[in-house]
Amino acid sequence: MTAYLLLFLYPLLGHLLRPRISENAETASWWALGSLWVLIIGFRIEVGCDWDGYLQLYNNFFTTGDFGDLTLNDSFWFTLFNWDAGYIFLTWASAKLGLGIYGINIACGTLIVCGLSAFCRKMPAPWLAWLIATPYFLTVVSMGYSRQAVAIGLFFWALRFLLDDRRACFVILVILASLFHKTAFFLLPLGFLPWPLHKSRLLILTLFPVVLAIIFLTPYLFTSYIISSPYHSDGAPIRAVMNALPALLLLLFRNHCRPEHNHPPVVHWMALAGIIGIALVWFAATAIDRLGLYLIPIQVYAWSYLPFAPDIGVRHFRFIATALVASIYGAALIVWLLYAEHRECWLPYQNLLLT
Repeated sequence: MTAYLLLFLYPLLGHLLRPRISENAETASWWALGSLWVLIIGFRIEVGCDWDGYLQLYNNFFTTGDFGDLTLNDSFWFTLFNWDAGYIFLTWASAKLGLGIYGINIACGTLIVCGLSAFCRKMPAPWLAWLIATPYFLTVVSMGYSRQAVAIGLFFWALRFLLDDRRACFVILVILASLFHKTAFFLLPLGFLPWPLHKSRLLILTLFPVVLAIIFLTPYLFTSYIISSPYHSDGAPIRAVMNALPALLLLLFRNHCRPEHNHPPVVHWMALAGIIGIALVWFAATAIDRLGLYLIPIQVYAWSYLPFAPDIGVRHFRFIATALVASIYGAALIVWLLYAEHRECWLPYQNLLLT
C-alpha cells in the first residue's frame, strides 16, 4: 500500500514545486516519473487479477506444448479472429527474444506512459493531470487490464493530436488502439465530429468502414459484456459518477472559459457521453463500465483545468481547487486500497527489480 501512496505523492509534489524549479529540472523530474511508472508496470510480479490469464496465454501459445514453435505467420488466423493482434504480436516478440511476461509488460507500460504523458503535457497543469490519472488508470487499469490499458493509453495520445485538430494522427492511433482492444473502434467517430460541410463526401467515404466495424462489434460487446459476461462490476456506478461529475462541471461552465482555454468539440462530446453513462450503467453495468474506461481522459482534462477557471471572487481559488482535486483522488485511492473487492490482487505490490 505504501508504494501506491508514494506514487500518488510524486506528481502532487511535482505540481506544488513546479513554479519554484527550473524548466530543465522540471523536465528531468517528468521523465523520471514516466520511467518509474514503466518499471512499476513492466516488472510487477503477480499484480492485477488478470495476471494468471496473461501468463497462461504466454505459456500456452508460445513456450509450451504444440505451440512452442509458433511463428508470426502461423499466428495470423489466431490474431485475425481474436482482434487483439497488437498484444499477440508483443507476446510473440517477447517469446522469441526470451523476455518472458516482463518483456510484454514493459512494452505495454511504455505505450501507456507515452500516451498519458503526451496528453498531460498538453494540459495547463501537467502534474495535476498525472495525479488524477494515478489512482485508477495507472494503478488499477494499467496493472489489471493490460490490453485495454494500452488501448486507453493510445487513445490519450490520439486525443493529444485531436486537440490540435490533427485528425489523421488521431485515426491512426485509434486504429492501433483497436489492435489491443477491439472496443477502441467505437472511438473512431470522435475524429470526425464536427466535420466541415464542404468535406461531406470525404466524411461519408471515411466513416463507411468505421460504421461497418461498429455494426460488427456491437453484437460482440452485447454478448461478451451483457448476456454471457463472466465479469461483475459492482463499482460501476461509482466509476460512472467519477466520469460524470467533471463532465457536468465542464459542460455547465463551457461558456465561461477564458479565450485561451476554450474547449474543443471532442471534449464536449465526451463529457456528454460521461453524463449519459450514469443513466445506462444501471441497465448494462459491465458493458458501460468497460466502455467508460475510455472516458477517463475527461476526468484528467476537466479537473486539471479547474484551477484555471475564470475568477469567481474566491481568494486563493487556484490553491483551493488543487487541494480539492488532490483530496478527491487521494481519498479514492485509499478507499480502493482498503475496501475494493479485488484489492488483494494488487496487494502487496511486488517488483522483479526488488527481489
